[in-house]
Amino acid sequence: MRQSSGILLLDEDKKFILQHRDNNTKRFPDHWAFFGGKIR
Repeated sequence: MRQSSGILLLDEDKKFILQHRDNNTKRFPDHWAFFGGKIR
């Protein structure tokens, strides 16, 4: 079973804060995404 985590960040105007993935990443390059990752 894979486990992962994620978090939704909101600014003071209740707008989502997202990360923009780099063009050189292996998965989903040049995409906007929520913060998160694998749990080991």
